[in-house]
Amino acid sequence: MNQAFENYASNYDLNDEEIKYKYLHSYRVKNLADILSQNFSEEDRYLANIIGLYHDIGRFEQDKKFNSFYDGSTFDHANYGVKLLIENNIIRQIPVEEKYYNIIEKAIKNHNKYKIEEGLTPKELLHAKIIRDADKLDILTSRSKGIALKKDINFNDNEFKIRESIINNFYSNKQIEINKQDKTPRTTAEKIIIYLAMIFDLNFDKSKDYLVKNNILNNLYNRLQNKDKYKEYFDYVNKYLEKR
Repeated sequence: MNQAFENYASNYDLNDEEIKYKYLHSYRVKNLADILSQNFSEEDRYLANIIGLYHDIGRFEQDKKFNSFYDGSTFDHANYGVKLLIENNIIRQIPVEEKYYNIIEKAIKNHNKYKIEEGLTPKELLHAKIIRDADKLDILTSRSKGIALKKDINFNDNEFKIRESIINNFYSNKQIEINKQDKTPRTTAEKIIIYLAMIFDLNFDKSKDYLVKNNILNNLYNRLQNKDKYKEYFDYVNKYLEKR
């Protein structure tokens, strides 16, 4: 399962901070997808591992070409990743039957979208949900540990400005849709709220349990400057998780 990924990643500079982050992120998401799929069939667990490992394969070329991971000004990395898997025949290097290709493609394509597309089969929908949760869990876990991309969260930033549209979405228990046409840089506070709002889009109780058992929100909160200004948002999310 791993070899095709290793072969592809070897074309890039793994000493580069951004590339290394995405390389390690891919393996962490694979492990999280394995955890989330433990109670499903062995077939689904195997597929979840594949999808977890390859979900961000489009990121490598994105960073090489544009020195950016922002889809709005480059390309949709999930769509590009699916194209890579098919057109470069990477998917044929993975030990998995062809009948599962469509599930893999649909899950990867939908992992970064605001909402999962309609019309998926039950199996496609299941795997889209698994990878979306696994990806979000690693993003939140990484930020709580201070593992982040450059220009992501500046934990020493004292600025506290949040657009009203972001606050309104947050208190509607909605994941916050990023307007890719909006070129206004997001403040550190807005990034924090956007990350917290990812929790509203988690599909499985097991994902929410993972956050609580691993103390991820508290760890993230403790890394912040001006904690009092963030307290109401963290309290709100913690209460939401208590109701799971």
